[in-house]
Amino acid sequence: MKAIKRIMSMLLVLTMTMGLAVAAFAAEPELQPLSVEQNGVITVSGPQLTNKDVTIVRMFKENIGSGNTTVGYTLESAWQTFFNKKLNKSEGTNATSQEAYEYVAKLLSEQTGTKGTTLIEFAKEAKAAYKANTTAFSTLVMTQTAVDNNSVTFNNVTSGYYLVLPATGSTGVDRVTDAILVNVSNSHPANVKLKTEYPTVDKTVTPEGGQGNSAQIGDKLTFKLQSKVPNMADYKTYFFAFKDTMSKGLTLDVGSIKVSVGGQEVTKDTDYTVATNTVETDKTQLTITFADLKKVNGATAGAQIVVEYTATLNEKAEIGQNPNTNKVEVEYSNDPSSESHGTSEPDITYSYTFDIKVHKYGNDDKQTLLPGAVFQLQTSDGTPIKLVKESETVYRVATAADAEPKPIDTFQTVATADIQIKGLKAGKYQLKEITAPEGYNPLAKPVEFEIQAGYEEDGKLSSGYPKYVVGAAQATESNVIEVQNRNGTYLPETGSIGTIGLTLAGVALVIGGVGFTSRKKKEQE
Repeated sequence: MKAIKRIMSMLLVLTMTMGLAVAAFAAEPELQPLSVEQNGVITVSGPQLTNKDVTIVRMFKENIGSGNTTVGYTLESAWQTFFNKKLNKSEGTNATSQEAYEYVAKLLSEQTGTKGTTLIEFAKEAKAAYKANTTAFSTLVMTQTAVDNNSVTFNNVTSGYYLVLPATGSTGVDRVTDAILVNVSNSHPANVKLKTEYPTVDKTVTPEGGQGNSAQIGDKLTFKLQSKVPNMADYKTYFFAFKDTMSKGLTLDVGSIKVSVGGQEVTKDTDYTVATNTVETDKTQLTITFADLKKVNGATAGAQIVVEYTATLNEKAEIGQNPNTNKVEVEYSNDPSSESHGTSEPDITYSYTFDIKVHKYGNDDKQTLLPGAVFQLQTSDGTPIKLVKESETVYRVATAADAEPKPIDTFQTVATADIQIKGLKAGKYQLKEITAPEGYNPLAKPVEFEIQAGYEEDGKLSSGYPKYVVGAAQATESNVIEVQNRNGTYLPETGSIGTIGLTLAGVALVIGGVGFTSRKKKEQE
């Protein structure tokens, strides 16, 4: 009879254990949507996870009985000290696997509402215990880097309970993203969807206001950097810096820099510092640094951090389809227990400037260039555009800083090559002939043309652009503006009929004069 009672007691304990396991599993659907085709797999995904590490640390190993059923969990020895403390065990007394599991099972069953905070705090404390002695956990750890689709998959995972740790630096207000406890087995694969948030930065350039634009050499461009104040609750101090690298075609105006946090302008050298240096080949790097963002007024989680400044498109600008880039990323504190930093994905703006080639020829001979024509490049309203002569055949738009050579507002065609003019933004222009080549009739009106640009969502120039429209012609990708002069009595811009009319009028005047002279002679006779 006693033996029967002992057997019944053991069965009762086993039933309670299985009940706890079932209850624990039932309490976890939000964390673990199942993927039935996977076995021994943990898939972790979340926004902004690409190129960031994800670590899993086993806490309990699943015990499998006959019929491939779970009969309990064994606590990994590396976690013993942690659970002894959590369960207030006296010195020399260890928490059992069952006690540790029951503690975790209770937290999992209470993971919603205000009680869920307890589970979050547990996960954070477990993370801290692991970070404090990673060597002790070395056989229980797997780390992988998330791929381009913001996810990472761990295969051949030993069944049990795991602490899932996304890369440090997550700044989400929802702190559950820092660490999550998850169960996986051969029959219970896990798909963990994080709500991770890491510092990001968005950059725009005006005019246009997106990530792509066109500008004329000498134009001032306004750049705007935007980020958000991270959740800094776990940090004593918080480092945050914008690192902005602009191409050699952009000249920074340091005095134009303005910084605001939470809609309020903050003070240079008190709240933040500014540093500039040259990197790579003639590139300027601007660094805006908050040594401790927690000390800045208005720096509450989620508040906007905005940096604005101007830069001038200069004479070193890339021309045509090659962009003048401006790349920014933010560097930030990513571990409350150390001074380590993380870096955001970069954001880039693309500024383009274009050129034209003036092909001057006489009569119908397009192959022979016609020298000696003097032109003025004008805006659509007739305003002359100042130029700098770089060579006999190359000119560029002048900047305010140009002194030598002195900017000019005309250029002259030559017999050796087309005249190139660099540094024009998209828009409408006209070429006005000031002086025609000797022996040729001047143009009766300016040659009108337009440069067109289109951009992709990321700011890069769309395929097929820039396009050029000359007069009423169809848009083409050719930047050559053909200009024809005629000699003799042909003025194509006014039409042959008008020219012939003028000629006939002259002849009539001559005939009339001869007639008048003859009549006078007869009268005198």
